[in-house]
Amino acid sequence: MPKKEYTSKDIKVLQNVEHIQQIPTMYIADTEEAGAFQLFKELLDNAIDEYLAGHVSKISVEYSDDGVITVQDNGRGIPTEKHPDTGLSTLTTIFTIAGAGGKFKGSSYDGAYNECVGLHGVGVTAVTALSEFLEVWTRSDKKTYYQRFEKGVPTTKVVAVNDKLKGTKISFKLNSAFFSDCVVDRKSIQNRLNDLSYICKGLDISYKDSSSAITYSKITGTYLEDTGKSFLHKPIVIKTSNIYLEMAWADSSESDIKIYVNTSPVFSGTPFIFIKKAITAFFDEKSGKSLKNEVLSGLHIFSYMSVANPKFQGQTKFKLMNTDIKKDIDNALLPELMKFQVSEKDVFLDIVKNAVDKIQFYKELTLRKKTNSTVKKYKEKAILPSKLASVIHCTPEKRELYIVEGESAAGTAKAARDTSYQEVLPLRGKIPNAEGKKFRLSNLLLNAEIESILISIGCEVTAKGVENFKAENSRVGKIILLMDGDPDGQHITALMLAFIRTYLKGLLIERKVYVIDSPLFVGEYKGVRYFGYTKEEILSKHPKATITRLKGHGEANTEELREYATNPKTRKMIQILR
Repeated sequence: MPKKEYTSKDIKVLQNVEHIQQIPTMYIADTEEAGAFQLFKELLDNAIDEYLAGHVSKISVEYSDDGVITVQDNGRGIPTEKHPDTGLSTLTTIFTIAGAGGKFKGSSYDGAYNECVGLHGVGVTAVTALSEFLEVWTRSDKKTYYQRFEKGVPTTKVVAVNDKLKGTKISFKLNSAFFSDCVVDRKSIQNRLNDLSYICKGLDISYKDSSSAITYSKITGTYLEDTGKSFLHKPIVIKTSNIYLEMAWADSSESDIKIYVNTSPVFSGTPFIFIKKAITAFFDEKSGKSLKNEVLSGLHIFSYMSVANPKFQGQTKFKLMNTDIKKDIDNALLPELMKFQVSEKDVFLDIVKNAVDKIQFYKELTLRKKTNSTVKKYKEKAILPSKLASVIHCTPEKRELYIVEGESAAGTAKAARDTSYQEVLPLRGKIPNAEGKKFRLSNLLLNAEIESILISIGCEVTAKGVENFKAENSRVGKIILLMDGDPDGQHITALMLAFIRTYLKGLLIERKVYVIDSPLFVGEYKGVRYFGYTKEEILSKHPKATITRLKGHGEANTEELREYATNPKTRKMIQILR
């Protein structure tokens, strides 16, 4: 068969909305939950940029039961006159042409937006392109103007309407053609607005849906104190002309560093690198030891930085690339760390000691792996796996260890746990079958997940066997398996029980092993979710609920997981006997 002729007619040129719709992941994180949230964030960022420029004092977010999200501010509004380059209304241009924006150098806004988030002129066009519909109301020239877009295309002209709106109001709904099985997570919206209330002083922020109405304003405490976590000392608060930072070491090995740059969260890049380097270098110098990153164990940071002309990587803006912030970070941190060393001397020494112990532990761990020797017993004040959300000041009898399938569910479980006695250990993938003929104990000990489990339980196991293991000497009172209710989750539960039955039978004899009886179904009606073990149970809670199979614990929010998994009064557990 002859080859088809290849000519210029075969080259398709896609621009603006069409290109975004053709390849959405060039403009947003993905077409799942992260990407859906990013569309909301693009609208919120524009309102926040107006706040940073000094023109907004109030932002409201409303989430309706049909999935429509509305973001409104009381700023200057969007220009509506004809744009000289496109011949279209400026409003239409902004919402349909990638690269159109008022925050570039040389524009009339140059200088006002030096520390803004929306830099590329792409974000709001992506929202238009990937929405089922988007509506805009804006105040311009003492009139309110309106325009509607459907699937990226204007379906009305820019028209004046009888509305005494001040500022801009934008409503949109996700297009299911791109986001087939997800919505913008309500809890993520609330968390973002809560964070912004600590950053944007004087900004009145509100959220409303059918089940809640929240006002985020008049914040008086610090972010870390308001989390309710147990810290070893009063949080360090640092304020400079362009950096706000709270820092404290917690009474556990779990760490959390949350950084906002110009009100947009970043998850990697130069702020993380320079903050960690400043802290580790200080501890190394003052202790005379090489403590590496182990001094960061248990460290919690909440920070907001104003960065002129920020260099974000990609449209998601999750990574900052500016290197010119290093001097500002060093100058902000070092004086306060010196004060901390003096005022919290005992805490400082404990951090150093824990780091030294941890480094020594890893040296022993490396040696043990090479020789297939002992998995040592680490009890109270032991050096535990870094991924374990641990509890230090708790008796072994009261301590509960949740072994959870996957990082997503583990993240929710960490938030849902009682930090005074419940620990969470994420399990990555499936462990080997301990009852399989090809796996001897010496081979099993080389598996990182089994090693973490043994150390977290507090086992002394030798390469010859576990006949000397005594469950009453373990560091936990209950081992609770929290796996998904699907076949994969059941398989992981079976593998865990096989390992315990084969090598840690004492745990079964002492009745320390439990499995969470996970709900199989979830129902939803008007934003309220109901969990149950049968469809009939959910319908008994609400007869109009839409019922689906519960995919996994990562689907549940903190309060929901707390209800059926971590709250002793409401959870359902199955005790495993020998």
